[in-house]
Amino acid sequence: MTMVVVIFLMIMTLGAGCSPEPVSEPTEKLLERVPENVTTQTQDLTPRIAFWYGKVNQHVDGGFWKTDLDGRSGANSDPLTYCRKFYPQTVRVEAYPGEQINSWCNGGNTDCHQESGPRAESTYKCVF
Repeated sequence: MTMVVVIFLMIMTLGAGCSPEPVSEPTEKLLERVPENVTTQTQDLTPRIAFWYGKVNQHVDGGFWKTDLDGRSGANSDPLTYCRKFYPQTVRVEAYPGEQINSWCNGGNTDCHQESGPRAESTYKCVF
């Protein structure tokens, strides 16, 4: 029994030096990382969202595709839940292919830039 306690204490002591999970930065800091010139304008004001694996999700706001300020929402998000984040009255989503989006940010809203060609892997209309 004493040996088990000693081993347990050794494991706990070793674990104490481990780094904790990264703490997300305040929204204000993430906002500072999204340059205003890295947006894609759209004439279609239909409420919609866009996913691209490895990039931060986007949504339409005021005629522009906007990067999610949380800096971590990615393409593995549930589309209905994600639509409701920006459009709470959403009851369902529909695929909305053919989007031309060329402004994307990596996780943490870092390396925000214009892509050489328009791209979005998955886009959805948020239906009210």
